[in-house]
Amino acid sequence: MNKRHVQGTCLIFIWIRDAILLYLLIRILSMKFSFYGGLFCVFLCITSLGQNQIPNFDFEKPERGSACGFQNWHTEDHLDKCLADSVNVYKGKYSIYISRNKPGGIGRFCQEMPFKCSELKKFRISCFIKTRNLKEKYTGLSVKLYDKTGNMICHQNMADLNINKTRSWKKYFIEFCADSTAEKVKISGLIYDSGEAWYDNIELVEIPFSTKKISPSINRYINEYFNIVREKSLNRDSVYLNRLKADAKKLCAGNSKMSYCHAVLKGYVTWKLNDGHSFFKTSKEMKELAKGDNTLKDGLSAFAEGKMLDGRIAYIKISTFISLDSLLVNKYADSLQRLVAELDGGSPKGWIIDLSNNIGGNSWAMIAGIGPLLGNGIFGYSVSANGTRTARIYRDGIAGWDNRVMVKKKDPFYIKNKDLPIAVIYGSETGSAGEVVAIAFRGIKNASSFGMKTFGVTTRVDNIRLSDGAFLNLACGVDADRNNVSFGGKISPDYPNDDYKSALNEAQKWILENNNN
Repeated sequence: MNKRHVQGTCLIFIWIRDAILLYLLIRILSMKFSFYGGLFCVFLCITSLGQNQIPNFDFEKPERGSACGFQNWHTEDHLDKCLADSVNVYKGKYSIYISRNKPGGIGRFCQEMPFKCSELKKFRISCFIKTRNLKEKYTGLSVKLYDKTGNMICHQNMADLNINKTRSWKKYFIEFCADSTAEKVKISGLIYDSGEAWYDNIELVEIPFSTKKISPSINRYINEYFNIVREKSLNRDSVYLNRLKADAKKLCAGNSKMSYCHAVLKGYVTWKLNDGHSFFKTSKEMKELAKGDNTLKDGLSAFAEGKMLDGRIAYIKISTFISLDSLLVNKYADSLQRLVAELDGGSPKGWIIDLSNNIGGNSWAMIAGIGPLLGNGIFGYSVSANGTRTARIYRDGIAGWDNRVMVKKKDPFYIKNKDLPIAVIYGSETGSAGEVVAIAFRGIKNASSFGMKTFGVTTRVDNIRLSDGAFLNLACGVDADRNNVSFGGKISPDYPNDDYKSALNEAQKWILENNNN
């Protein structure tokens, strides 16, 4: 065979090779075979699509001196202990051990990493967990995905698995999804309440979509959800909502359990409404919010606190208060008005309302309590997507809409001097109901604001009951102040200051300079 024949034969093989590669690429792009799709996914999603892609997923790389005890992982919130354990292990040399001694609240170990996908995909994350004396709440994994602007687009956790008390090693898993907007994932192992837990071998794999049709009952439920969204939501993009509805049905196909549909609507679809405020609660979760002192015990609520600063300025800290229990709401309003009355008896030269750590909750309880400082009348509005404007009022102990009483305080208190300067302190976490209170003081001639821009969820959330008793808590209106200035985002203080102590000092100085008594 001469040189030309050899070259010709080589060219033929090259053509055949290229044709085969082209064929495979077409197969991969069409995603007709799950095997090819799985291979292509490795290239399309830059992290964690196959198992064991989480850095130090098996906790076999301890790190002396770190708060967590392991490379790549760190701690957040409050854990009494987080360390490497070489005795209680499921596999390998080490597991991670965490514990909390104080009831209520959360502590976690976690890590963040880049996470990008070309399209909507489903994943399963699992781990082996062992527990000891875990009281009331639970332990388990949490997965949060964020877009490039830092907005959450998906959140799933193991709360519904009720991993508590004392249990031997067992593998647990949850499913979540990601789409082309995903940029970052945060994986956490947490203890909610008190007790001990061990984690080992976290694994993350992509799972295929079901080829089965969606069940008729789930299909009707998703239609019901989106009928509400189309009618009331601030998101009016019908093309986007149609696509989101199709994604919801794709994610729920092949699973007829309502609990699975709830997880999809709660953990992904409602976040993707892109208003930053809407949320989904099952009937059980809503009942928990309306039951006794649960949120107080869990550290999700706190009664207002107050004192006199230097014997001259009345200071009130209004923190987060999450509750739908009418008895607790009335108790909160009563205690806040008593606090206002007590401080007013000290003849203050002015008032400081500290909202810096108020992430939200029940705004009507807060307004009913602080109402004596607002005075009677309209303190703001909510503007619905269709343009309807509804007034928020406080009048003689009643807090509510212009045509609906939400909280009624018996024997309301009235302050002695309505003209004293009022300084309101914002923080970067001041949000939702905290922002309602912040807006309530805007437009008052003797009030000014200090601190940082607020969190930026200045929208009205309506609690809308679905047919099975679950609730879509949907952002349906934009907040406006008493002068009809609309927000729908962060609120900027009159006197910006990123340091809380400096903002507090500035507020006190402003009060003393503007006191005319």
